Amino acid sequence: MKYKEINLFLVVALVWSLTSLPCQAQTRDKIPYYINLNNIAEGTIHEISDQQLHIEYNDAYGTAKEFLFKIYDWKRHIVANLQMDKSLGINNYTINLDDLYSGWELDKIYMGELKNEEGAIYKLPLRIVSPPKMKDPVVDIVVNPVQVGCDDLSPSLVEFYGNITGGKAPYTVNWYVLNNSRTDFLYQPKEEIIALAGKTSLVRVDKNPEYYVVLYVKDACGNEQKKIVNLVCGDSRKKINSVFLEELNSPLFKSRNSIK
Repeated sequence: MKYKEINLFLVVALVWSLTSLPCQAQTRDKIPYYINLNNIAEGTIHEISDQQLHIEYNDAYGTAKEFLFKIYDWKRHIVANLQMDKSLGINNYTINLDDLYSGWELDKIYMGELKNEEGAIYKLPLRIVSPPKMKDPVVDIVVNPVQVGCDDLSPSLVEFYGNITGGKAPYTVNWYVLNNSRTDFLYQPKEEIIALAGKTSLVRVDKNPEYYVVLYVKDACGNEQKKIVNLVCGDSRKKINSVFLEELNSPLFKSRNSIK
C-alpha cells in the first residue's frame, strides 16, 4: 500500500472522514497529534486507542522521493509494508491501521521502522490499547519543598510536577504561578505537550510564600481539568495546602487562552 504526503489541512479533513475519534468534544478544526519519527525518546511506547496513527518525518536530504515504512509484530513478523511519498522538509501522514491489517492485538507491542537515505533506522514502538474508561483526565500536583523560607531573608525553592491519568492523550499542559492575590504572574506561563499519561516536567519556584501554582490540562478530546496549590506560611511554620477549584474567579484567567 502506498501513502502520499499531504498538507496539514488535508490531513485534518481526512481524519474526520475516515473515522470518528472517541471524543465528546471533537471539532472539525482539531489538529491531530503527530508522532515525530526523528525524535522518538528511547523507551517510549506510543499507545494507539482509535486505530489512527499520525506520524511526522523531517526529510533532511530530499534525494529520494519515497521511503519504506514497515510495521513488525512482537514476533518480528511484518504486518504492514508501506511505500511513503515524501519531500524535503516536514512530511505528515495519517494512517488507518484497520486498512493495513486485521489482526491487531490489544496490549501487544508493534514496531514501526523506516530507513533514511544515509542508512539510519528510525524505530517507533506502538501499543494498541482500548479506548480510555475515564473520559475526563484526572490531574494531581505533586509538591516537593526543597527549601521553604518564610521571610524575605531566607531562600526558598519548591518543585512542582503534575500527574495525569485518564482522558485521551496527548495532553496540553499549562502552568501558572500567581501572586497571593492571583492578579499577576510571578513567572512567564509555561506550556508543554505530554504524549502519554503520566508525569509532566518539573516547575521550580524560588519565590518566598505566599503564592499559587495552577495546573491546567486539556486532553486530545478538549476535556479540561485543573488543580491549584497555595503555598503559605502560618504560625511560624511552613504550610502547604492543596485545594481543587471548580473555577478560578480571577480576570487573569478569563483571557488565559490568549496568553502565549
